[in-house]
Amino acid sequence: MAEILKEKGVDLTLRDIKYGNSALFTLCYEVFKRHLDDRLMFIVKCLQGYEHLDDENKAGYSVRQIIKERGTDEMKKLAGVN
Repeated sequence: MAEILKEKGVDLTLRDIKYGNSALFTLCYEVFKRHLDDRLMFIVKCLQGYEHLDDENKAGYSVRQIIKERGTDEMKKLAGVN
């Protein structure tokens, strides 16, 4: 479903009201629970050209931070995380 939405041009910067999480942050959070290859590759696809890596949610966490803590090496490279 997420791939279909992405193909349709859904804005990954949209945020939920309760936590202020962007759509990409929520996707990363959920996918990192199980680390399934096809889902991890989808995150890599979403990261390409994504410019809001440092936008923080209400708790002060960003997409770049969650990738730094839980992402794959390829994700970290795309996010500019060492």
